[in-house]
Amino acid sequence: NDDTSLAGSGTEDEPYIIATADQFAAVVKGKIAGATEGTYFKVADGIAAFYMNDKAVADLSSVEEVKAYFASASGVKDWVGGTFTGQFDGNGVAVYGLYSTANKASLFATVVGHSSIKNITLKNSYLDGNNNQAFGALVGSTQWYNDGGIRASIAFENIAVINNFIRNNNNTNLGASVVIGYAYNNDYITINNCLVYGNEIDNSAYTGGTAGSGLITYYGGPGASTSIKNVVAIGVTPWTLEFDTEGAASHKGWVTSHFDAGVFQNIYTDQSLDAISAYSPDHNNANNYAKFNINSLEAVQMQGAAAAENMQFDSTGWIFTEGYPEFATSHK
Repeated sequence: NDDTSLAGSGTEDEPYIIATADQFAAVVKGKIAGATEGTYFKVADGIAAFYMNDKAVADLSSVEEVKAYFASASGVKDWVGGTFTGQFDGNGVAVYGLYSTANKASLFATVVGHSSIKNITLKNSYLDGNNNQAFGALVGSTQWYNDGGIRASIAFENIAVINNFIRNNNNTNLGASVVIGYAYNNDYITINNCLVYGNEIDNSAYTGGTAGSGLITYYGGPGASTSIKNVVAIGVTPWTLEFDTEGAASHKGWVTSHFDAGVFQNIYTDQSLDAISAYSPDHNNANNYAKFNINSLEAVQMQGAAAAENMQFDSTGWIFTEGYPEFATSHK
């Protein structure tokens, strides 16, 4: 039962306060009347987690355990997302046990306009969609609009996607990815501080070519550009880039955009970099991943004390623990 009764006024100084899982659901599904890109939401202080199903799912330690749990669980709530517009601050909250068989099996099905999502972790969830475009675990798709000639700007900061099963059962177009499924014609998408590990992405149903399996499945269109900075991505399938029949850049894969306008800094993965095979038609220098500050390390090099030595971030939002780096906002 989604709860739309929120304290606060929705301004930057006095955001609407999300205090319960039902209020969280209402906000993410876009059910707050009158919400616009100028409406601010924030999870209340002191809330570490929202449990979208039984709390027991929070104790699972791997995606294999997540799959086994949902295979035998009864009375599971099946999530159907909506369209979100606004500025969302999760305040370090972790969302556990999201289960969805919706078309876009994503936490945020669609994000519109000049919006932002920050300080949130999606963990131990089972997302089994069937979308003829694409969807990501965090966001199904972003939707641009032309605001007086200015396209949308959508920002993601301090986002983590951990131990989730993500599958697209549709074989007609694009597959599933970790963060964003389908981002088209947005003037600017930024991802700053992103942590991804322990996920399983299943695009085996897709037979059309490239199936995504990365941070973003598809990103392109006239005027598209992006900034991806300070990323730790473990176990993410290496990317491939494709072009449509007219030669325009239609990029599908791990880190994608019109590269001429893109900013890529401090990106670390445990995957091979050899899979990069092509860029935008404007580039003749294939496999030039160093240009985009994409670095391949062993997983052990990205944990504990070694992580602080081997990875450099231009952000103070990270803390180094015994495992992979984490966000300071998750330790409030």
